Amino acid sequence: MSVFSDPENWAMYAAKTKFRLAIMIVGHFVLLSLGLWELYELSKGSVEITYGEFVRASSLIVIFGAVYPSLYLYCIHRMLKGTKHST
Repeated sequence: MSVFSDPENWAMYAAKTKFRLAIMIVGHFVLLSLGLWELYELSKGSVEITYGEFVRASSLIVIFGAVYPSLYLYCIHRMLKGTKHST
């Protein structure tokens, strides 16, 4: 199941219940945090910066990489909830 080949079933899978929605959002934040941590570890030899400063410097990555997709999933959840009640 892919978001590109069957977006309707993917949306039902990803955001049908609040629990699935929470798992997808938390998983997304965890994967993004691990990716930022690896990027920080790779750049640690060339730049003297703490992880907190690194996260603040990459705040746009966090916004576009985690916050917007989370809001997108939440909107799908609300849309599915609205279509279920209207039928």
